[in-house]
Amino acid sequence: MQDILIPQHISRRAFYSAPFILMDAIVGFYLGPHYYRISSLMVCLFFTTLLHWNKVMTWEKGHIKKIDIVLASTSILSLHLIEKHHFVSPYREIWNATFWLTCFLFLMNETLFYFQIYRYSLDKSTREPKKYHYFSLAVSAPQTQYREYCYYRNVYTHMAVVHMLPATMSAYCAIMSSYNSPAF
Repeated sequence: MQDILIPQHISRRAFYSAPFILMDAIVGFYLGPHYYRISSLMVCLFFTTLLHWNKVMTWEKGHIKKIDIVLASTSILSLHLIEKHHFVSPYREIWNATFWLTCFLFLMNETLFYFQIYRYSLDKSTREPKKYHYFSLAVSAPQTQYREYCYYRNVYTHMAVVHMLPATMSAYCAIMSSYNSPAF
């Protein structure tokens, strides 16, 4: 099916990292009212993540994809612009570093996805390399082992960088800030 961007047997692996988002929500609810807004966003994000990664559709057909992107962007920006002010030093600095690292690695992953997978629909004249390289910008032709590797690279990188890293680090920063604040 042309509308599916990543084969389901690969995209559904993101189900393993989605609980990190839910864990973040639970930690926020446990820590109290300062984090209720972000926790509510994270619960919604958890469900849209499951729906989106069940069947990753193209931008034109992916209505759930669009909702997931809006919720993910809202959540990460809310964490960075609002919730981080509840973190005490040095955890605010740790979160800042995590935020910028996440942004950089997300953009790198999307760039690689474009060059390795999506660009093929625009330029079919290129020849793919014989050996897979993680950071290669070489186009992968459909139905090849090389493209399969590119799909796996994209999904696993997304899981680690977008689902697990910010969720784990924001929970860590919130917990440690609560523990180290005078009100605790």
